Amino acid sequence: MERRRWRGIVGASFMLAFVACKGSSATPGDGGDASAGGDASPSDAAAEAGDAGGSGGSGGGGGGAGGARAPGTGGTADAQYAACVTYFRAECNRRNVCAGLAEVADPCPTVTDGCPGAEFAPGTPRTVESLLACAEDWKTFPCADVAAVKFPACSGVAGTLPDGSPCTASIQCRGTVCVNANDSSHPGCGTCQTRLASGAPCSADSTCPYDEMCNGVCTTRAIPPYVGQSCGPDVSCGTALVCTAGAAGMTCQLPALPKVGASCATTLACDGAVCSPAKTCVAFPTMGMPCQATVQVGGLLCATPLVCDRNAPAGPTCIAPPGPGTACTPIPGGTATQLNCAEGLVCGCAGLSCSVGTCRRRRQLGDTCTDANDLCVPGTLCASGVCVASGQDLMTLYCGG
Repeated sequence: MERRRWRGIVGASFMLAFVACKGSSATPGDGGDASAGGDASPSDAAAEAGDAGGSGGSGGGGGGAGGARAPGTGGTADAQYAACVTYFRAECNRRNVCAGLAEVADPCPTVTDGCPGAEFAPGTPRTVESLLACAEDWKTFPCADVAAVKFPACSGVAGTLPDGSPCTASIQCRGTVCVNANDSSHPGCGTCQTRLASGAPCSADSTCPYDEMCNGVCTTRAIPPYVGQSCGPDVSCGTALVCTAGAAGMTCQLPALPKVGASCATTLACDGAVCSPAKTCVAFPTMGMPCQATVQVGGLLCATPLVCDRNAPAGPTCIAPPGPGTACTPIPGGTATQLNCAEGLVCGCAGLSCSVGTCRRRRQLGDTCTDANDLCVPGTLCASGVCVASGQDLMTLYCGG
């Protein structure tokens, strides 16, 4: 998880709501990496697309090389990209709001890095207009339905590809499921299959009806109360929530987080501190101090705005965040991370991976890319000094054509 620095909630309640997509049946059909083993998770596909297509070179705005086609004409590629970003931001923000958080401008950058291919791959029924309308549906979708792993009807539309067709997203498939094809030559490519019926034998939640789970067979999903719903001795709240007394009686709420010195065994998070591997809240380390390990395996943190230099001679050490053009150490498997550079920058590589990268400015569709340290986000590329939609083709990237 370290490669993803969500601008919304970083805690457990949002991960339950959104990253439940992986291997389960959150937003159906929306783009994703079939290598997840079930319904393609938008977050995973986006991160992978970003790794392959957005790393770019060290030249001005060099993103969008991997799996990209020439920019579209007449604004079609730009319109598809913009609609895809609008859609995912609306969904991510709604999930944030339903978890008791505020909306933010860019709630899930690694998700939108899969655009536009995550929603406009071959076989998908999407149009720019229908996707924008679906984004509006997400903005007012009932939180009770979000907690019940439901979604607007417009998110569950079926594609046109028959069973057995290669796919990267379930929305391409007539049977509404894109599963791992187990093709070692194309590990990100999946195969379309028909979603199972209730009661059918299963091996993953993602192949069951959207509102069901796999427990040997597809069966009804038990949904605990979400934020603001009633709870009590016989009604337990969902993970990361606690049953709290208030003006409305006993309701599920985000817990008050413990402070330095207190146990974080139940919250796995702290207020202004780090939850250590010993599940005790400890202070964030400052400049020059060793990075603090977290309860999450592999996590290393420093006081804001410092970052952790994992390759420091004395061991992982807290340093000032590198600025544009400064060498940085990429976290393996991700180019969308900001943890190695100052806020708003990414550690860009010249290919799929590198041992040393360069901190570059993350530039969005329509932004200028005239500086050598500007990097157009995945799904876009730099043309005549402006980031334009690349027509990123995930099918070619993952399935080889």
